[in-house]
Amino acid sequence: MRANHHADHPVQIIFIDVMCIKCGKKIDKRLSGRFPCYTNEKFEYGNTEIYNYNTIYTHTGRLVTVQDPGWEKAGRIVKSVPLFGLLSSIVTDIGQAATERTEWSCCQRAYGSTGCKEEHSTRVRYICCHKVVHTNPLACKKVCASCGKTWGNTEGCTNHSQHDFVKNL
Repeated sequence: MRANHHADHPVQIIFIDVMCIKCGKKIDKRLSGRFPCYTNEKFEYGNTEIYNYNTIYTHTGRLVTVQDPGWEKAGRIVKSVPLFGLLSSIVTDIGQAATERTEWSCCQRAYGSTGCKEEHSTRVRYICCHKVVHTNPLACKKVCASCGKTWGNTEGCTNHSQHDFVKNL
C-alpha cells in the first residue's frame, strides 16, 4: 500500500448497514455471514446440585457409666488379705469409684470425644453460579430465547440461522 501511495490517496470503504428483523443486529450484509442470527436473549438457571455446607459429628447412643472389668478381680484379692479384710468394703467402694468411667454406648469413646456419626447440612444450588436455589438469585446463564443454546457460543438457531435484513431508514 505504501508503494501505491494509498496513504496519499486512501481507498474509501462504504458500509451499508442494514438491520435484521429477526435479531435486531445492525451490520453490512456482506459481513453478516460471520455472525449468527439469534432472535432474542434471555437469562435462565442451569442445573442444580446438592452440596454439603456444614458437617458435624454426633453420637447416636447415650452416656453410660462403665466399670473397668479388672476391678472385680482386684477386689477379690484385696478381700483375701486379712489386714484389708476389715476395710474391704471401704477399699472396694473407693476402688470401684476410681475405675468407673463415662462413655458413649454407640462407640465406647470417652464423654468429651468427637462424635462417631458424621451429619451434613445440605442445600441445593445452581451448578453454573453456585448460588443457593431457595434464595431466588438472579439467573446467570444467557441463552437464545428461540433455541435455548448458549448465547453467542453456538451457530445460531436452526430455524433462524439466516438474517432477514431491512434497510435502515
